[in-house]
Amino acid sequence: MEKTTHYELNQWAGEDRIMRVDFNADNQKLDAALYQQAQTQAAQTAALTTEQQTRAAEDTAIRQAFAAADTAERQTAAAETAAVQQSLNSQTAAIRSEMAAGDAAVAGQIALVKLATIVTQQAVTQVDIDLSGYGTDQYAEFYIIPNILDTSSVYVRVNGLLEGYPSSRNYLAKCYGSTSSLFCTLRIIPTNRINCVTEEDVTYINAATLAPSGLKTLNFFTINNDTLPAGCKFLLYGVRK
Repeated sequence: MEKTTHYELNQWAGEDRIMRVDFNADNQKLDAALYQQAQTQAAQTAALTTEQQTRAAEDTAIRQAFAAADTAERQTAAAETAAVQQSLNSQTAAIRSEMAAGDAAVAGQIALVKLATIVTQQAVTQVDIDLSGYGTDQYAEFYIIPNILDTSSVYVRVNGLLEGYPSSRNYLAKCYGSTSSLFCTLRIIPTNRINCVTEEDVTYINAATLAPSGLKTLNFFTINNDTLPAGCKFLLYGVRK
């Protein structure tokens, strides 16, 4: 009777006698081979599981180490940032204190005082700013800053006077409402002549016509049926001597 190549299992030919012992012997060989294979696979699986567990433990340890290092680095960076911020806050506070002291000192030196705010309640052709309560012996300069709405042009006179201005004109200054805001400065200078400075011009009124001590009103007026509408604002400031 012939045998298989690898496990020598029985192979019957036509004339061979079939015996029970031969079948039992083949079954024993198959059982032993299958058992050995199962044992080998179980050992390989156990080894693979152990390796995976080892790698997982190593990965966990590495992640924990990185996390601990990152936490430490973040804490260090946060502490450094807090220290820098605290230093900046201290420096900023010191700078603000110095600036406040400087502003107070400058304010004490300049002594710019807001004297009045005049707002038109309805459309008018003239606004008179009363300066009689602010003597030229107290103030070296007056600043009048108007916000004139929707008016093509506005003229300025002093005390309602029609003469004494340069170039034989009957007004001190001219300004424009919708195109620019007037910045008018009345200043008392050593020659005792009232000067008016605008964005466009520097004018005056002759001292023979009006001495600085006689300054009473500043008159803003329109011509050609034009008006100063409601809501026009005039801010009056004075610079103390």
